[in-house]
Amino acid sequence: MPIKYQILTLGIVGNLLIAGIMYFGSDFREERQSEVSSESLAELYETAWFVSSEASYLEHISKWNPDTFVGDFVDFWNPEVNLFPDEADEKTGVALARVLRRRSGHSRTDAGIYVNPLFDAILSNRLDDAQFLFEYLFKGDLESKNLSFVMVYTPLGQQVYCGSTGGYGVDPCGRDAVPEFTNSFTRFINSTNKPTRGIIRIDDPSGRTRFTLNQSLRFSLKDNNGDIIAAVVVGRNLFENLVLFEDKYSIRAGVYTSAESISLEDYGAERANDERFGIDDIGSMMARASALKASRGDRFSMPEKDLGASITVFPISNLRGADNTSLVVLKDEKASYQQLSEYELYTYIVIVIAFILISVLLLSVMSKAFSGITRAISVLEGLTKGELDEALPARTGLLASDNDEVGQLANALESYRAQLRALEDLRSTQAERRRQRDSVIIEKMSVLADQLEGGAKELMLLDIQKMQVGTESDSDQDGETASIEMMSLAFSRMSDEVNSLIQARTEELEVARNEADDANLAKSRFFANMSHELRTPLTAIIGYGEMIAEDCEDLGYDDLLPDVKKITTSGKYLLELINSVLDLQKIEAGKMELYMTSYSIETMLDALRDINTPLAEKNANRFLIEYENGLGTMFQDETKVSQCLTNFLSNAFKFTTEGTVTLTIEPFDENGVEMIRFNVQDTGVGMTPEQLVTVFEEYQQGERSTTAETAQRGTGLGLSLTKSYAELMGGRVEAESEKGVGSTFGFVIPRDFSNDDAAEANDPIVRNLDDQSIVVLIDDDPVMHDVVKRTLSKSGVTMVGATNGERGLEIVRESKPKLILLDVYMSGRDGWSILREVKSDPELKDIPVVMVTQLSEERFAKSLGADGYFTKPIDRKRFVEEISRILGAASPSEQVLVIDDDENTRTLLSRILAEEGWQSIVANDGLDGLEKINELGEKDQKPSLIVLDIDMPRMDGFEFLEVYSRDIPVERRSPVLIFSGKDLSTMQHDLLVQYENVKGVQSKEDVPGLTALIKEIQQETTAPTRETS
Repeated sequence: MPIKYQILTLGIVGNLLIAGIMYFGSDFREERQSEVSSESLAELYETAWFVSSEASYLEHISKWNPDTFVGDFVDFWNPEVNLFPDEADEKTGVALARVLRRRSGHSRTDAGIYVNPLFDAILSNRLDDAQFLFEYLFKGDLESKNLSFVMVYTPLGQQVYCGSTGGYGVDPCGRDAVPEFTNSFTRFINSTNKPTRGIIRIDDPSGRTRFTLNQSLRFSLKDNNGDIIAAVVVGRNLFENLVLFEDKYSIRAGVYTSAESISLEDYGAERANDERFGIDDIGSMMARASALKASRGDRFSMPEKDLGASITVFPISNLRGADNTSLVVLKDEKASYQQLSEYELYTYIVIVIAFILISVLLLSVMSKAFSGITRAISVLEGLTKGELDEALPARTGLLASDNDEVGQLANALESYRAQLRALEDLRSTQAERRRQRDSVIIEKMSVLADQLEGGAKELMLLDIQKMQVGTESDSDQDGETASIEMMSLAFSRMSDEVNSLIQARTEELEVARNEADDANLAKSRFFANMSHELRTPLTAIIGYGEMIAEDCEDLGYDDLLPDVKKITTSGKYLLELINSVLDLQKIEAGKMELYMTSYSIETMLDALRDINTPLAEKNANRFLIEYENGLGTMFQDETKVSQCLTNFLSNAFKFTTEGTVTLTIEPFDENGVEMIRFNVQDTGVGMTPEQLVTVFEEYQQGERSTTAETAQRGTGLGLSLTKSYAELMGGRVEAESEKGVGSTFGFVIPRDFSNDDAAEANDPIVRNLDDQSIVVLIDDDPVMHDVVKRTLSKSGVTMVGATNGERGLEIVRESKPKLILLDVYMSGRDGWSILREVKSDPELKDIPVVMVTQLSEERFAKSLGADGYFTKPIDRKRFVEEISRILGAASPSEQVLVIDDDENTRTLLSRILAEEGWQSIVANDGLDGLEKINELGEKDQKPSLIVLDIDMPRMDGFEFLEVYSRDIPVERRSPVLIFSGKDLSTMQHDLLVQYENVKGVQSKEDVPGLTALIKEIQQETTAPTRETS
């Protein structure tokens, strides 16, 4: 089928769909409007009926309520009030009071039981008088039909009085009338104890007349003792109200009970058979209402177009006795329905006419459009065959336009024809240029062939001959093909030569890379060995120096103290030099770690003031710290920041005498990032521009004076380390100096260190995690992230990482991962606090959590239970504190086994332990240590603690731990404290983790830390015993 007929068909179907949607939408809207209108109509009629019934009650019945008597009726039911003192009988003209005395047999001076004659007659059982008085009271309302009936009964069920007006249905006082309350007279009497409104049904069991429904008020007459002497029921036939309701709203109405329905026609009312208010068949409509009520409930309004009326049903009353009784309202709607039908008919006619017009218009437009498209196809075929004179005829007509699709197609064809002509010219030009280019290539290749020898030259000449044959081709296609082949040959030859050069260069680079790797490995080994070999003798130098200084103080050799302190000072200076060199090596190797925490800047400055004030006073300098209040906190490596400031301050104090050193802190914004500038300004000797250029280079000292007075000793590493630390923390260093005026050194770093957190937040993996196996790693070590991510990716598992706890919790809540890998020790929040929060969250508590760690020296020691990490040489004070923390109070019974291959270290540790009150046992290496442990085992003893070196001959610390864990029973094992002068690698850390009795890792340069750690372990091991006792 042609496209234009397809489009026409789709247009017709679309129009039909639109018409259908409009029809059903209109029908649906009409139904909804009808429902809303019906609900409103039901509420309107119900409200109107309620108002009408309530008005009838208030006007005709409510005045007889004993609790609401007002005006002339206030004393009717008061036993102590004479109702008729002066009134005369209408027949005889004699005063009623005299008539009643005569009827009762009392004289004028005799007193009855009650002053009220009505009460007196009832209690005296003078029912004739009582009937006379009730007739007198209610005569007016009954004759005016304000009331339909009045009934009075004694408590025993005897009827005292019954008066009625007749009217619709059974006569309430007739012989066949049976009020519904007579079925249980006792309950009826009790219900009159308080005035009660209700609906009373009166039936005719004989079936000669229909039942009636009546508004009613029942109440009782009570003597002075509160006893009921009579029950009174006054009522008004509801159909009296129904007639008024029909006339007021021009409707017809009926009553529907659970068993039957009734209307005015059923009472033979006047005009019952007339077509009142347009309703001519009320019987069938009442039957329809009955059927609808069974399905729609007790309250609804429905249009019945077949009957030409609306039927509304609602409860007739909410009073007692009106259960399951509904009022049916019938409204003539023939005119409205006829108007609606005519509107629908006109709507359908308009839709059909519009559909026909749109279809005809659509067919006409498409015919015009597609005739142009057909002609355009013909022109395009001609242009494709090279007939460049083909063109579309000029378009005419009302809808013709150069901007419509056909006009744009014609313009495109004209443009295409112009391009074909330009292409033809271009081909001629390119063919000429190709011949020139080919000639140049042949010429260059001939020159190259002359420089070659042997088979390569013959191959090149053969290629030149082939290219010459190709360039002589008259056909453009053949010439182009030959040119392409010629260029391919030329570039193939050059590619071979270039590949040869690349391969040779690659081999040279691989050799250089391997040599560099070997050099780096040798460098790493050198620094590791230097760390051990230099720190070990420094342990003895510093340790023995401190002990000799204490002995000199105790023995009074004060003249020797300065020399001894120079020894320890020189040793510590050497230690500082070693640590600086090792820090530089870590930075170069990319192993220097930052430990980020959130801390108060002002608190850090207070600590710097306390530390540096004595240094300032040494050269009679003033030390000032200037900043605006409210610096707040920063998220950085506090230790590194303090070390940078200390390096700058120490240099300023060193090269300034009787001057001023000022530390200035200034927050500012840089490219949307909040930065903080720390500047140290002095009034010292200053530097030359030449010195300033090299001041941050390694092992360079910008000597600020050449005189002996101002020349200062330094390692030349402090400023280089400061520069590296600042760059690691995302900042930079700054320096200004003028000879003879002073210098300003400073650094700028972000207030909040940011690494990959921003990338994590924008990582598409975090946003698309629905159907993947997700593992979240929370670890502040970037290396750990790389290792775990590569490992998991091989198993098809996606890892999402966070370098701090808060960001990690956000990712966990967003992605609901299959597993959480959680580092134990991190800057900021540690792993345990994060684990507690995860397990206390109902949405996250079921996610498995695995605690993992890959720690540096200090953090690794803490993960094993230690409080710190110590390296050689020993700080005697901290060593003693750590021993005391582990073992508690010193006791000769506490034996510490020291395993170290350095005799000086063994002697020093033994002496320190002895001075503190502990007994020491020494071993030269791991084998000797195992022998000592076995000897103690034979005596049923074991050391309280083992201080173990790692790097030893024969059997090192790792081999010792393996044998110790394998051969020594658990009950005979002792806590082990690693005490090494060599930085441990990650693999060595992992090896130590598997030994559960390893309680900490201690560096040989921190002996006091070792002592405190020993005390802590001792306290932990003895705590259960103390608790038990």
